[in-house]
Amino acid sequence: MAEATNLLKQLKDPYQKKYYHGIVLERQAKAALSRRTPGSEHDAHEWLTEAMEAFEAAVAVRPAGNDDAIRAVSLYCELLSGAVLDGIRAEIAASGGDVGELSEPPAEEVPATEADGAGAEASPPAK
Repeated sequence: MAEATNLLKQLKDPYQKKYYHGIVLERQAKAALSRRTPGSEHDAHEWLTEAMEAFEAAVAVRPAGNDDAIRAVSLYCELLSGAVLDGIRAEIAASGGDVGELSEPPAEEVPATEADGAGAEASPPAK
């Protein structure tokens, strides 16, 4: 870990510093999760949060055409949403609820706005 931190200090490009800092934090989190020791999940959460922040900072200064940091943020969002859904399903199942066949959520009706033309009163005819 110390070697990776020292190498980060040698980087000059702001994007590379931020992006590779995120990578180092991500690897720390993965190592903590694989240890499965008391507190390792908390440590992993902290490091993943910091990694997300580093990737978001890298997105802000990324070179044109380089989408690596954007893909990292997207991947984390997908992983987190999947973990949340898994937790909800487990909680429902543990409470005796029937998760059943999960399919697409029902379509929600979105109320029309004035910008859509709804609710706008008709203009009086031109004279």
